[in-house]
Amino acid sequence: MSPAAPPPRRYGLGLLGFPVGHSASPAMHRAALTMAGLDGDYLLWPVPQADALDGFFARLRSGKIAGANVTIPWKVEAVHRCDELTGDARIIGAVNTLVADATGRIIGHNTDASGLAISVVESFQDHVFRGAQVTVIGAGGAARSAIVAAQRLGVNEVRVYNRTAEKARAVCESLGLGTPFADLEAALAGSNLVLQASALGFNLADDETDALAADLVTPLRGLAPGAALYDLVYKPSPTAWMLAAGRCGFEAVDGLGMLVHQAARAFAIWTGYEPDPQVMLAAARAQLASLAG
Repeated sequence: MSPAAPPPRRYGLGLLGFPVGHSASPAMHRAALTMAGLDGDYLLWPVPQADALDGFFARLRSGKIAGANVTIPWKVEAVHRCDELTGDARIIGAVNTLVADATGRIIGHNTDASGLAISVVESFQDHVFRGAQVTVIGAGGAARSAIVAAQRLGVNEVRVYNRTAEKARAVCESLGLGTPFADLEAALAGSNLVLQASALGFNLADDETDALAADLVTPLRGLAPGAALYDLVYKPSPTAWMLAAGRCGFEAVDGLGMLVHQAARAFAIWTGYEPDPQVMLAAARAQLASLAG
């Protein structure tokens, strides 16, 4: 009698961060699991305090969790708990994807930069960013990913602005950039592409979004003719940055495309299966629509 085949692996996947209740990731990854014909689920793991991370990482090492995404505020903190970092995670200094190998060693990946670069090209097909001037707004893990993505697009200059100057200086020093800009209007002047990677505008009420958009019109007017704006925030959409850019005559999109492409790459890392990003995008849109309703 031949030995019984081992039971199929169940993929226990999820999102680590705080807050996470707004996320479209479960819908996307459940759609990917269905596409791949894999048994499993994708859950939300809200972790508000750093001291709770040790228990989570222990579960990952033990194999009780097959893989995890990491979002704010733990993308940088998770780096220090990994046994190995792959290329982009080392360069950026932040991780968004975790997986444990057969020995329990935790490998940290970052799929944000590649996901953003793909989405920028898809979103602005009539634009050429090689040799362009790009302004990145923010100084967290998302901004670091945006800087790396911009460099891979072959841009000529990356400017950095953040409301907290010390954080902006730290980002510029770690990624070999020049001095950050202390003034938003100056940072935007003449830029061909804006990568908005701060939390400014995230999850605002409608009246708050309108008020912020009104404040952003003046600095955005200084962009180069034909400029484009990519807001990594995707809720609410249109975001305040998108509204302001539109009022100035510039093309603008939200960050849902980046979310999808980084998720597709993370899923492939966990499972070896390359999901269709369009199926994941449709699932994300449906989930966001249900949350809005």
